[in-house]
Amino acid sequence: MQAVSQFTVLEFDEKAYVVETTPGTRKMNIIAIEELPEDMRAYLTEQRK
Repeated sequence: MQAVSQFTVLEFDEKAYVVETTPGTRKMNIIAIEELPEDMRAYLTEQRK
């Protein structure tokens, strides 16, 4: 059985972070936060346009 994962990318102060949270719960719990490398941040920024 595979678990469902939920991720959010946040940009703050010229850095990007990926936040993994618990899906489908009343109260969101943060599982992990990691800073993305600059090339990934640039790629995701380009995708927004």
